[in-house]
Amino acid sequence: MSGLPNDFLDRAWRELEERDSGGNWSAIRLPESAIERKLLLALDENHVRHLLVPAGPGRYSVNTRSPLSVGVDEQRFEFDDGAAVEGRYLDVFCRVPKLNEQFDRVVVDILESIETASDPAQRAVATVNSWRRLFSTLASAKSLSLHEKYAIFAELAVMDQLELQAENFSANWWTGPNQDEHDFEVPWASIEVKAIGVSSRTISIHGINQLSQSGANPLYLAVVGLEESEEGLTVHELLESIANRSSEGDDLRMKAASLGVFQDVEDSVKLRVTKLGVVEVDHSFPRLTVEELSPLLSHALDGIQYELRLSEVQPKLKFIELKELVSEIAS
Repeated sequence: MSGLPNDFLDRAWRELEERDSGGNWSAIRLPESAIERKLLLALDENHVRHLLVPAGPGRYSVNTRSPLSVGVDEQRFEFDDGAAVEGRYLDVFCRVPKLNEQFDRVVVDILESIETASDPAQRAVATVNSWRRLFSTLASAKSLSLHEKYAIFAELAVMDQLELQAENFSANWWTGPNQDEHDFEVPWASIEVKAIGVSSRTISIHGINQLSQSGANPLYLAVVGLEESEEGLTVHELLESIANRSSEGDDLRMKAASLGVFQDVEDSVKLRVTKLGVVEVDHSFPRLTVEELSPLLSHALDGIQYELRLSEVQPKLKFIELKELVSEIAS
């Protein structure tokens, strides 16, 4: 594990930002060394953040166009204590400023991965490759609407309970980000999640199969009531509370990133769950199904959406505590 103090990177980047470098690169030595040279954090003339890993004479795979880029350069830096460092470095840098905080995760991951590596720069390249897809996703992520924040928060509230209570929790159970028919496919059930606010009158059903079973397992509809509250959490805060305790935290973050949820998005909307209603969706539940359409019409429709009135849905819901969710859908 990297021995850096928790706030080391924040302080280092802040110090580099405050320096008057005269339009040149500025660097700070890290405690870690590789091939008898210190690793460096650096800020270039455009305030782009870099991690410089001492490199040998070998060839390394580079990519300087990705949001998370890698290059190889000769560098020299002089420090206030009279010391100087120079040589060939693998240059890992973040080209998208909004991902700077995410870049810190990469820095820590690299420091941990190279501790026992015979070729630290080559190991750093492999570590960067494991992060690059996430950075590409995050770089193109759009801002979330309030409606989308509600919807994702509701899914995360359900996932929170699955991770806490269900045995052998898997990030693969969260299928909503994959644009699958249902938000969760757990080993014993399918779960479709709908968020409602204090003024909601309907819930939206996206697709003719969203309220249909996708296999032999029963399908449950979970209606999550939400309200904005200073005592609540942002979408990202809820995600992190789950990811930090899960062995599959990075997979969960990757899935969330595909929806536009990641560390550096500014979000002042704090939500909390006010109620949770659950029902097994069967023939008695109000819904539109393929069986109710003619074969010709069911094949012709694409992207169908319809609204269900809450006044019709709520009488069929069983309202439970969040902590009762797993036992309710497993019964």
